[in-house]
Amino acid sequence: MAKRRLRSIKNKFQSDPKFKEDYTMFMQNLLEKGYAEPTPTDCESRKVWYIPHHGIYHKKKNKMTVVFDCSARYQGISLNDNLLHGPDLTNELLGVLIRFRGEQIAVLGDIETMFYQVKVPEAERDYLRFYWWENGNTENEPKIFRMTVHLFGATSSPSVCNYALQRTVEDSEEQFELEVQDMVKKNAYFDDCLASVATENKAISLVHNVTQMCKSGGFRITKWMSNSRNVVESIPEDYRAKEAKSWSLDSRPPIERALGVYWLIENDSLGFKIQVQNKPTTRRAKSVLQRLCKDGKGWDEEITGKDLKDWHDWLSQLPELENITIDRCYKKSNLGNVCSCQLYGFADASDVGYGMVIYLRLTNDSGQIICSFVLGKARVAPVKTVTVPRMELTPSASLVRLCKMVTEQLNYNIDETFYWTDST
Repeated sequence: MAKRRLRSIKNKFQSDPKFKEDYTMFMQNLLEKGYAEPTPTDCESRKVWYIPHHGIYHKKKNKMTVVFDCSARYQGISLNDNLLHGPDLTNELLGVLIRFRGEQIAVLGDIETMFYQVKVPEAERDYLRFYWWENGNTENEPKIFRMTVHLFGATSSPSVCNYALQRTVEDSEEQFELEVQDMVKKNAYFDDCLASVATENKAISLVHNVTQMCKSGGFRITKWMSNSRNVVESIPEDYRAKEAKSWSLDSRPPIERALGVYWLIENDSLGFKIQVQNKPTTRRAKSVLQRLCKDGKGWDEEITGKDLKDWHDWLSQLPELENITIDRCYKKSNLGNVCSCQLYGFADASDVGYGMVIYLRLTNDSGQIICSFVLGKARVAPVKTVTVPRMELTPSASLVRLCKMVTEQLNYNIDETFYWTDST
């Protein structure tokens, strides 16, 4: 199976020299950096597995990535079928973003090739074998290589690598302050580390110490960016993001999102960038999903008539989302000392759907009040008809749970929470 897939790659090489050049460079880099190695000739392991691979280009960066297919099956079995998932140690994205909006100065760094920094025990590397040509010379017979590090796409990798990162923090507890530890332990999302602090000096110190702490565990944080020019200029050039103007939640392969939240650094706001994909008009349109479900439409059955018009109306309005931005930070720079912090939650429902929205109300010691949008959430109504009272109660109950989550995730002491609904 792995050899057959390799032959199809060779055929593509012959028709696309640029693809071959980029693919070969990626594989050569794996070997040079020790992420992969030739399989030892004296290896007599009886338990082995061969992983096929293929190359993809990042749509935005036009950069080649070779993906190892750990879900590929041979005789009904895949590597992922035999790997334990492990505990989910990934931080909740919503919580990371909520904390990222807490203070005036924001910083963000990228853990370079995070999974590749965590070694696989030597006795288990024969499960990660693959075929490749030595020096990329396709005229020769392919040789057997094996990975020495954890792979994107392997079921166990996220848990193992997140544990290694958190263990690095634990091993450094006596050397670094809690704020430094929290940036990795609580404010990392996959390979991104986000934080916000009150002053530029704190941010400069945080970037330096987090870099050093991660380095002690073999992790290298680069592509640092900030909304403060002074903070950016304090970072060595090799560790800065190159001319970065925005950061996106959809930047990590292999996940591709058509609708991603962006941090627009120049004006320090959160917004959207829209890429409307030209796809058939099927039931995969949330705006008309409820009605189509009731009509019994299949997932990939094309829609017509009024449903089609509603779908195109929704699609044509999507780009307008790019005109909507919100301030990243909940506070204004001149707010000063906050003496009161309250949450205000609103809930409402109709026969089509229901929604909730939460605002943060801050008051300083001079009596100045600032209200900031925290988050909103909307859901379509259940396909099965429910009573009006139950429909009104649903967003109210959901709002209470949502406010509880915000209170737990936000690094503010919430004095009071108020819930509002127009339902009687």
